[in-house]
Amino acid sequence: MPSVQRMENRTGTACGCKISRAAEQYQLDELDERLYHAHQIEGASLRELETVVNRRILESALQDVGVETLGDVSDLYQRLTDDDVSAGDRAELRTRLEQVGVDLSQVESDFVTYQTVRKHLRQSLGVDTSGGTDLTVSDAHTRIHRLQSRSEAVITETLEHLRRAETIEAGKLDVVLSMRVSCECCGDSYRLADLLNQGHCQCRGKASQEPEESIQ
Repeated sequence: MPSVQRMENRTGTACGCKISRAAEQYQLDELDERLYHAHQIEGASLRELETVVNRRILESALQDVGVETLGDVSDLYQRLTDDDVSAGDRAELRTRLEQVGVDLSQVESDFVTYQTVRKHLRQSLGVDTSGGTDLTVSDAHTRIHRLQSRSEAVITETLEHLRRAETIEAGKLDVVLSMRVSCECCGDSYRLADLLNQGHCQCRGKASQEPEESIQ
């Protein structure tokens, strides 16, 4: 496969995107070669490459503070991001990581999305990523649920700090976020998941019932 230097020469310079900055900050050697080979040779999807980058970032952050005993990086990353992990379990892991010196807020802000991976492949490595990358309802469910799970974990962790400091008096707390959306046009309100599954609000139904203007 082409070297990184030759790949950069295909587009002039590296794209300077989030992945390039993360690779420099976390000293992710040979990351470009790994992404190129995984996408072009192994047929990895953009979402799989997203996981590759983020695991490397987390691994580097753990190495920087000299921690290698908290478990497998893949397992740690899954517990931080997987939708099936409970908010309490995620909050517990976040606390453990922060106690050993990991700046988890910074690490998570440096995590990338598959859109960033696509941009990096195109602009830095000169890879054609066209086709099959439109956002689907399933993708939207996954993305929103992931963000919701992270928010629940942060809130749970914050409340736990307050509880331990006796700033608030409560038993062990479990945080569950519920999201609703409202249409400004028809005024209807839905649970977010219901709107995504239904695919439309009442505006479409009302529009279909309006009589068509006759052409004189």
